Amino acid sequence: MGETVATQQRLATLARRTPRLLGGLFRTQGWIANRWPNTVVSQFTTDPQAIPNMDVHLVADDFIEAVDRGASGAVAESRLLANPWTFDLTDVDVATRLWHGTQDETIPVDGVRELCESLSDANLSVHDTDHLTTLLAYRDSLAESGTRDRT
Repeated sequence: MGETVATQQRLATLARRTPRLLGGLFRTQGWIANRWPNTVVSQFTTDPQAIPNMDVHLVADDFIEAVDRGASGAVAESRLLANPWTFDLTDVDVATRLWHGTQDETIPVDGVRELCESLSDANLSVHDTDHLTTLLAYRDSLAESGTRDRT
């Protein structure tokens, strides 16, 4: 858990102090992901070999697209994620549904539980999965929930 926060803080520091360097690092990661898609997936799961090949390529393609024409968006996101939010969570007045994994090393579940407690109408489903396998295992539920909420 501490390493994840430290990594995010390092990315935020690079984004503030040397955005061009961080952009170059993201573009290099994109180049690597284009040649070895599992490198991206391995950042989001504890068992990259268990991820179906089609999903490996979808995740890698998504990352590549994010940095292919420049990494300014990824750099800006790194900078923003380190800043306090500019709104009060108690002002969020829509029902919020969250799915999360206890093995998620990218975003620790304790922080998600805190977020859920701060929202007025939130439902958290916690599963024994990591970051990527949670998304893959529950993507149909996520899509169905989003569609149902709009009707």
